[in-house]
Amino acid sequence: MSRKPWYVPGYVVMVLNEGLEMKSIGCPNIAKIVAACIAFLVAACAMADESNGPGKGFVASYEAPESPEYNELYETLKGERFLENLAGELNNIVALPTKVTLVVSECGQVNAFYSAEYQSVVVCYEILVDLAQKFAGLEDYEKVFSGAFTWILMHELGHALIHVLDLPITGKEEDVADEFATMALLDGSDEGSEMVESAAVWFLANFEKKKVSKTVYADSHVLNV
Repeated sequence: MSRKPWYVPGYVVMVLNEGLEMKSIGCPNIAKIVAACIAFLVAACAMADESNGPGKGFVASYEAPESPEYNELYETLKGERFLENLAGELNNIVALPTKVTLVVSECGQVNAFYSAEYQSVVVCYEILVDLAQKFAGLEDYEKVFSGAFTWILMHELGHALIHVLDLPITGKEEDVADEFATMALLDGSDEGSEMVESAAVWFLANFEKKKVSKTVYADSHVLNV
């Protein structure tokens, strides 16, 4: 599978740096990368030669934040039509039997998740800010930020495809979504390997600041150790 160019001229996303000042950075063409990875893994399950009919396929939704600090991020993502581009790329490859909404929203916590009830992949503004703050001091800040974000998107899309395509899995679904994202990105390209490494950096950064309690042993996610 041919990897698309890492950066697309003119495409920017607004993120917060360590000093909580808005910073414009070049962003990889995440929409095309994610779509290409999805095509690689679900070709046997989805019918690429069929178009998504009315009420089916991926659609975009931007929820305006209540907190003013996320307004510029909201306006930039919406203005760049980030979710529409992602939905369009995915709809060119995967024929879904139903609708899946791609959402950016203020969640009140650092998170990204798939809601089976609403069939929505939700990316919280908070996780974008958190990623930017965690990686702001790194020399390759842009690549690590973009790589980790792409892996997170792939993970949540894995949940969505498992649900709406009724894909059989073994073990915990969270583990399968992790494996889905990792295997999709490890396509033999240097860029894919760098994105998986960025995800590992993100997991390590989260673990270093987290106190492990007894409740984590009953969580749907395995221990990140």
